[in-house]
Amino acid sequence: MDEEQLVPATESAPASAAVATLAPEPNEQAMPPSEPLDLGELQEMTPAALQELFVRFDLRLNPSRTRHQSIVDLVRHALTRGQQVRTSGWLELPNDGPAILRSPRLNFLPLPEDVGVSHQLIRQFSLRPGQALAGTVRLPREREKGLMLDRLLSIEDQPVEEWQAPDRVRQPDSALPGRPNHAGEQFC
Repeated sequence: MDEEQLVPATESAPASAAVATLAPEPNEQAMPPSEPLDLGELQEMTPAALQELFVRFDLRLNPSRTRHQSIVDLVRHALTRGQQVRTSGWLELPNDGPAILRSPRLNFLPLPEDVGVSHQLIRQFSLRPGQALAGTVRLPREREKGLMLDRLLSIEDQPVEEWQAPDRVRQPDSALPGRPNHAGEQFC
């Protein structure tokens, strides 16, 4: 559902009338481009609220698609219209695949609306599995599958500007009981 569907023209209406139905009515409220969508909120919406959002975007729900596939369709359509979409989740780095943000609300299950994380972002911010991330979503580029994280907004609930990656090897503050400390003395 990446493209808008035209309403078929009836035999009594001219072909130009079918094209005119794509333009919103003057009294119809369109979603302002400054109001970002949140992927987590879309997942929690009731079916009626999700249907209303589809109507606001001039889309039709396809009954043969699952709820999660419909959410992906809505997000893709919003991104093509220039709408900002935000997401948050926990970073998963599987050994045999791309890095993904998983949602704890959905029991970390693989879903169509999972957002991929590029290796460039992982290296740039020294990200590790299990970290909580929040950011904006973009459409996939060449050789990418699914939605991708475009820009990080926060890591572990800290703004990206304030984030400092932890050291690779963490040194204990003091020696463990029964083990020698840095001076070689026994710790009682």
